[in-house]
Amino acid sequence: MIFATLAQLRNPLIGSLGDPSAEPGTPLAQLLATVIRFLVIAGAITMILYFILGAISWITSGGNPEKVEKASGQITQAITGMLILAGVIAIISLLGSALGFDLLNIELTGVTE
Repeated sequence: MIFATLAQLRNPLIGSLGDPSAEPGTPLAQLLATVIRFLVIAGAITMILYFILGAISWITSGGNPEKVEKASGQITQAITGMLILAGVIAIISLLGSALGFDLLNIELTGVTE
């Protein structure tokens, strides 16, 4: 079922990537857009989980300075990851705007409601 859904992903704006005569939504464009979108979502989920684990560690530290320091470092790393992820999204969007395609805009085709 997942592979059937992935086969239906299409990004009409980057269909000409690499081959100007290619149809919109070529397999290369679909793969590239799908991989980028998956990595962005996986990074966001990982950052949120890391932040929550840091917060739980801080709460359960019981005032122990070493545990608080470790939890604080974990939260700082999660925030740094969020900033890096936001920067990557901004760079991808800026690059897409400059080159005339949008790698983060994927639409499903052939799906009936």
